Amino acid sequence: MAQINYFGERVDKPWIGDAQRDISVDDISRTIRLMWVASTLALALFIAARCGLSGVA
Repeated sequence: MAQINYFGERVDKPWIGDAQRDISVDDISRTIRLMWVASTLALALFIAARCGLSGVA
């Protein structure tokens, strides 16, 4: 359990998720790649929606 202080009092809170493996340096590269893919897909979706709504095609 994580130990966090709120207003000077210790509060025990559970961790989110189960550690199925240790964190590695490669996780940073994979996270950055995931961010770029998600950003590119969102941009493409918004451009397609804008073109669809404005009648450009």
